[in-house]
Formats: sequence, C-alpha cells, structure tokens
Amino acid sequence: MKPIAAVHLALAGLFLGVITLDVPARAQQNPFAVPTPYTPQSNTALSVTGTIRFSSKSISIHGKSYPLTLSHALTADELAAAKPLFSIDTATSGFLYKASIPGNAPMLNGNTLCGATCTWVLAVYTAPDQLNLAFITGTAAPGLAPGALMHSSNVTGTYWYAKERH
Repeated sequence: MKPIAAVHLALAGLFLGVITLDVPARAQQNPFAVPTPYTPQSNTALSVTGTIRFSSKSISIHGKSYPLTLSHALTADELAAAKPLFSIDTATSGFLYKASIPGNAPMLNGNTLCGATCTWVLAVYTAPDQLNLAFITGTAAPGLAPGALMHSSNVTGTYWYAKERH
C-alpha cells in the first residue's frame, strides 16, 4: 500500500469511527524478522545457551550474534517429521536455516554448541511464543523425511525456549 493511500484510508477510518493500523508489508511477510529474546526452558538450553535472541536473520547466543540464511519453510510433512525430534505433539510452523556457528564458540558453563561447526539450525514453533531449536552439523541439508532427524548423528542437540515477557 502506498503511504498516501494508507493515510487516506486511516483518515477515512477515523472519520467513520473506525481505527485502522497500517502494518508495513515486510512485517506481514515475515513475523520473525525482529530479533526477539527467548528464555531457556529445557535443561540443555539452561546449561548451554541461556537466553537467546532469535530472528529470521540471526541468532545471538551468549552475547555473540551469528547470521542465519533461510533455506526454506518446512512443508507440512517436514514439520510432522520434526515433531518426534523435539518430543512435541503440535507444531505451528518451522524453518530450516543455514548457519555458521564455530564449534569452539564459548557457551555457558564451558560448553560448546556442536563440537564441530553448526551449519544448520532447525526452528520449530509450537505456539507463537514457544521456540524449539535443533543445531545440526554437515555440509548437506539435513534429511527431513520421517525418522531421518531422529537417527541422524549430525543433530547435536535440541533446545526449547519461551518468548520473554516484558
């Protein structure tokens, strides 16, 4: 929507007693574009990463930001195949990201995230404020067919977070 048209619509809405909100198209296309803080909920998240900031462009762990590049949004079949990995019953959406998180990147309590370079991050949302992450090594994209993730030696850990409340 052009800015002038949005202003005219908003003024018309106010005149008619209707309040309108003009949301930029970019925000509508990607609700995960803004880095959002998530607090750890699982034991692995508590002991390895602590609170993270996650967006569709980057992940910040233990004070260091790492870029992410979207590989693709998960299909319904891929999302169903990812649920056993996280031991979850429902999943609302999921994404596979290309990453480059060094294996020796320091995390909490002297831990490391992957041991080798983490090259993939699988993000699955179980609700708008619940985020599950799997960190994966390997040069090729991970197999997302049923059972493939559960039996992959490239999955180095799964982590569960909740969106911080302010």
